[in-house]
Amino acid sequence: MVSVFLWNVRGLGKAEKVRAVSQSIVKSKANIIFVQETKLVAIKPGLSKRLKGKYFNEFVFVPSVGASGGLFTMWHSDFLKVQKTILNGRFIAVIDTLGSCDMDIGFINIYAPNAGGERKIVLDEILHLMQASNVPFIVGGDFNEVVSEEERLGVSKASASTKYLADFIAKGELIDLPMCGGKFTWFKGGKNVAASKLDRFLIAPEVLSKFPLLIQSTKPRSLSDHNPITLLEDRPKCEGRPFKWFSYWAEDEEYKEKVHEVFEGRSDKVIRTALQEVKVLTKLWASESAAKNLMHTKALEERIDFLENKAASSSGGDAEWEELRQLKKHSVGKV
Repeated sequence: MVSVFLWNVRGLGKAEKVRAVSQSIVKSKANIIFVQETKLVAIKPGLSKRLKGKYFNEFVFVPSVGASGGLFTMWHSDFLKVQKTILNGRFIAVIDTLGSCDMDIGFINIYAPNAGGERKIVLDEILHLMQASNVPFIVGGDFNEVVSEEERLGVSKASASTKYLADFIAKGELIDLPMCGGKFTWFKGGKNVAASKLDRFLIAPEVLSKFPLLIQSTKPRSLSDHNPITLLEDRPKCEGRPFKWFSYWAEDEEYKEKVHEVFEGRSDKVIRTALQEVKVLTKLWASESAAKNLMHTKALEERIDFLENKAASSSGGDAEWEELRQLKKHSVGKV
C-alpha cells in the first residue's frame, strides 16, 4: 500500500512547531514523509529522533540556504528498499523498490524556488532525472506555482511562469489527481486575503494503474500557512447506496405501467430527476409485490397442507386429489 504525507511546515525552529509536525506525521499513518521549508541548516540527533518517532528508521535531509528552504524525506526500510538517493538544494529523489509488491518506483520531494526562471531550471532537472531513471515517479511538495489562474484567489496579476508547471506535468506525463478537502493549499490572511494551490502530488500513470484507489486530500493547516496533504488508497464516498435493478421486473405489466407514467407527457424532465422518481417507485412496488407474494405463498402452503392431511386421513375425494396435484405442479413445476 502507498501512503505519502507532505507538508510545507514554514520552519522547525520552535518546539511547538516540532510538536505539531510530529503529531501530524503520526496521525497521517503514512509510509513516507515529505517535509519542505524546514529553514534548518542541520538537524540535531534529538530532533531527528523525535520526527522519526517509533516507525521511521530512514531519514534524508537537505539543509536550507540561510533562512530559505530545507527538506527532509523519511520512510521505513520495510516499506522501501533504497536503490539510489539524489540530493539537490531544491529536491530529494529516492529511487526504491516497494517491498509490498516488488515494484521499482521513485519518490521526489520538492520545494521549488519563488522566482519563475529558477523554478523552471529545477523542474527541468527533475524532468531529466525522471526520463533517465526509467521508473514511474510520485512527485510531491510545494511547487510555488499553480497550473491555471483558477487555482489562485486574491492575485490581481497573472503569473507568466504558470506555464512552467503545466509544461512539466505534460512532458513528464504525470497525473494531477483532484484535490479532496479543499481547493487551495496556501492561505494569506489579513486585509487582503489570498490563496493558491501551491502544494500537490503528481503521479505517473503506471503508479495509478498499480494503485487505482489513490486520492490526495488536504488536512488542517495547524501552525503553518500551508495545508498538509496526504496521498493514500481509499474508496471514494458514494452519494447514497448503490441501487440494484433486476431485469425480470420489466416483465411485470403493473411495473411497466408505473414507469411509463413517470415519463408520459413530461418530455422536459431532467433524466436524473426522472431516474430518482423511478428508483423511489421501484422500491415501493418491489416492497408491495414481495408482501403480496408472501401472502400468496403462505396461503398456498396452508391449502396444500390442508389437502395433504385430508388425503392422508382418506377423507379426500377425486376433486381434492386433483386440486392438490395442480397446486404442487404450480408451486414446484412437477407432480
